[in-house]
Amino acid sequence: MTPAAKKGGISLDMTKAQTMDNMPDNTRVLVAISDWKTRQSSGGNETLHVEATVVKPETSGTKNRKLFDDINLSNEFTLGRLLTILKGLGYKEDDIRKKDFTLPEKDDVVGMQMTVIVGIRKDETGVYGDRNTMKRILPAAAFESAAY
Repeated sequence: MTPAAKKGGISLDMTKAQTMDNMPDNTRVLVAISDWKTRQSSGGNETLHVEATVVKPETSGTKNRKLFDDINLSNEFTLGRLLTILKGLGYKEDDIRKKDFTLPEKDDVVGMQMTVIVGIRKDETGVYGDRNTMKRILPAAAFESAAY
């Protein structure tokens, strides 16, 4: 029995625990938005948390993987990132580039798909390890297209 189990905590068989390697740089995947929520950062800025789940390819180690992005909604450069995501989801740029643009609600975007070219963010600290990022975002149709 583990010390936590002795105190009434949850006992887990961690001998079964597995870790996953990062997907290779420049991997093209089709993702569906699985979470979309605003929250306040520790610095007090309004942010949008985006979670995307890999739908294709359906290869082992790729399908159902998660990619994340946290977008500061107070910065023009990170708003550019949001613009790219929205265009990837099929929103028209003319409808987005407005002074009074209303951020879509979670129910409006969960399940929508886009193509992502995967990147790898290097962990310069050596503490957390490298992780996959959404390096480039394209419309869902780009997943099957050789044009992109």
